[in-house]
Amino acid sequence: MFKIPQPENAETYEGCPVVRVSDAAEDMTRVLAVLYDGDRMCDLPDAHFLPDAHFLPAAVSAWLRLGSKYQVDRWVNHAIRLLKARYPDTWRREKGDIIAVNLARKFGLDAILPAAFFACSQLQLHELIPDSNPTTASSDDEDLTVLTPADLRRCLSGRELLSQYCLKRHDFLVVPTIPPACESPDDCMDALKSVLEFTWRKSSFDRLTELPFMELDYFDSDELCSPCSEHYAEADERQRAEKWEELRAIFQLEKA
Repeated sequence: MFKIPQPENAETYEGCPVVRVSDAAEDMTRVLAVLYDGDRMCDLPDAHFLPDAHFLPAAVSAWLRLGSKYQVDRWVNHAIRLLKARYPDTWRREKGDIIAVNLARKFGLDAILPAAFFACSQLQLHELIPDSNPTTASSDDEDLTVLTPADLRRCLSGRELLSQYCLKRHDFLVVPTIPPACESPDDCMDALKSVLEFTWRKSSFDRLTELPFMELDYFDSDELCSPCSEHYAEADERQRAEKWEELRAIFQLEKA
């Protein structure tokens, strides 16, 4: 934009041309930070941005929206790379937020939608359905922190289906099948009964409904023999991976 010829009486500041924009101050602050220190920020590995302390949805949103608006491909590509790293299309345990869903919708990032919807489904109702719209909408009058009514229905419907999945995750414990390689069938059968009792305690069950893809780490218990521990841990991993592949259908997302 600074290469556009300016009139002789153009506004300047300390001898430099001034360009007035309609973008929100918060957005400009984030993109100017990239302009000032862009090489360091854009060349950092994805992993640097994945922890919650470093991954700032508002910053990624600003890079993607303003990068598209002003045709700065470096910002756009970096934002997309971070979003894809955070919301993979294969099984991984990740967190996320509403902004990612709205950015994916706006910029056609279909691959991250299942993981982003799953992340949204873990939010509390007051986060999904705010009492009133925030006052921090972006400059183009879009509020990226609120799901559209259609996507909100998808999110809540998908959460209900995932809750049903949680209820069924331990069906195999009701009538457990001991693998042939078991070293101590009677002891392992008793251990599995204890696991079933543990899972139906309120505190444990609440954790599962909040994190339907959490690893059932109690299969590492010393009460199970090694073959049984490996057998059930691998079976649970396969089941979670298969359910992860169903997220697109769970949240009623048609593949682009």
